[in-house]
Amino acid sequence: MNVAIFENNMQDQERLIENIRLLEKRTMIKCTIIIIKNEEQLFSIINDINILFLDIELGDVNGISLGKKIKNINVDCKVIIVSAYQKYLIDGYKIKAERYFVKPINTKEFLVEMKDVIQEYYYRELGFVDEKISRDKIVIHNIVYIEFVNRHTVLHCINNKEYETSYPLKYWLEKLCEYNFVQCYKSIVVNLEHLKQIKKIDLLLTNEQIIPISRFYKKEVEEKYYRYLAKKI
Repeated sequence: MNVAIFENNMQDQERLIENIRLLEKRTMIKCTIIIIKNEEQLFSIINDINILFLDIELGDVNGISLGKKIKNINVDCKVIIVSAYQKYLIDGYKIKAERYFVKPINTKEFLVEMKDVIQEYYYRELGFVDEKISRDKIVIHNIVYIEFVNRHTVLHCINNKEYETSYPLKYWLEKLCEYNFVQCYKSIVVNLEHLKQIKKIDLLLTNEQIIPISRFYKKEVEEKYYRYLAKKI
């Protein structure tokens, strides 16, 4: 994993590096640590960064504004706020930071919290290869919903990408049931990770698309969605 640190205080920087090296031993994951010196350097490599430890107070640089720009460019980058002050905690939520550590960082807390962050990151990278569908790996997280149309199932993915398959809807329900997928309509299975709101007769997805939900499946969808949200808190 590429782990970047944007931190002006040398002592805090060194403490972060020590904790990351301990995390490597605990998780058996090799981390390439990159020390960021300025915004220009950061944005030149932002698409290659998996985890960024970001201080809020960086002299003339506003860490919150920086965090918003980062998320707009690389939505998959895990931003970890590091600050000497708890008062910035709400701002951390605004930029969808994964974690918020108050200096000096407690090593025990760091190892526990960062292990969960890494597990979630690799969960998002899970996928499968099926040459009947595509030669490329299909990342499960990228599937927004699956629809049965004209005796075929279509995988509707992020960035409007679609894969047409000859498999029945039942096949995908069984294959993806442990990955937050649930049937919401007789011909549709939705990925709860991309569900934004449950309405009366339809669902609003994170891409602002609307798909139907039937009365028969609504209770199950609601229960599974609320359990999914509880795990995220």
